[in-house]
Amino acid sequence: MRQRHSAPPGRSDGSSDIIKPKVIIVAMFNPEADAFLKNYTPSLYGINITVPGLSPRCPRVYCTATGEVCHTTTAEAEINAAASMSALVYSRLLDLTEICFLIGGVSGINPNYGTAGTVTFPRFAVQLGLQYEIDSGQSPSGGGFRRTKQFKNNLYPEVIYGTEVFELNEALRKRAFLATSGVKLVDTEEAAKYRRLYQMAAARAPPSATLCDTGTADTTKLIFVGYE
Repeated sequence: MRQRHSAPPGRSDGSSDIIKPKVIIVAMFNPEADAFLKNYTPSLYGINITVPGLSPRCPRVYCTATGEVCHTTTAEAEINAAASMSALVYSRLLDLTEICFLIGGVSGINPNYGTAGTVTFPRFAVQLGLQYEIDSGQSPSGGGFRRTKQFKNNLYPEVIYGTEVFELNEALRKRAFLATSGVKLVDTEEAAKYRRLYQMAAARAPPSATLCDTGTADTTKLIFVGYE
C-alpha cells in the first residue's frame, strides 16, 4: 500500500536544495518530540521537509532555518523506528553523510540507581525482545510467560543473532555527559512528593545526569517496586 502524505514530498520553502544537517534529534512519539520542538532555540520550525516512508502520523522532518539541526519522530515500536530511520537515511532530500544522531526519549530507571527525571547517557543498548518464552497456557505450572533463554547472571545466551547488543560511541557519550556538569535539571514539588514514595536513596534524590546502559523491547513489563 502506498503511503499517503498530507503534503507532497519536499521542503516547505519550495527549495530543491538538499539539506545537510549536523545533528538529527530522534523521538518516538509526540510528547517526546514536543520537549524539543517547543523549547529548542533557534526554532526547529524553520524548514519542514516531508519525507516519503516516514510514519503517516509523523511524515515531516523539522529543521532550523540553517538546516544544521533537525528533528524527526519515528512512531513507537521497533518496526516503525526501523522503517522510519531507513526512509530518512535513503531519502534524497537529506545528506546524512556527516551526521550525529541524538535519540531523546523517555524510559524507566531502576530505583536503586536513579529517580524520575534522571537524564541518562547509555553506552550499550541491549535488545531484550529476542527471547524464547513459554505461554502461560502451555506452561505446566502456569503463572504467565516464562523466559527460557535470556541475559541473566552473566550467562552467555545459547543463540546469538548478532544484533542483541549495540555499543554507542563512547568518546561522544562521555563528551555529552561532561557537558551536563553543573546543569541544574528541572524539578517540581509534585515530582518530589512522588519520589518520597520510594525507600531507595537514589529514587528519593533529585534528578541528575548519569552514565548507564539501556534495554529496549516492544513488550512492556510493568514492575512496581519500593512503595512504602
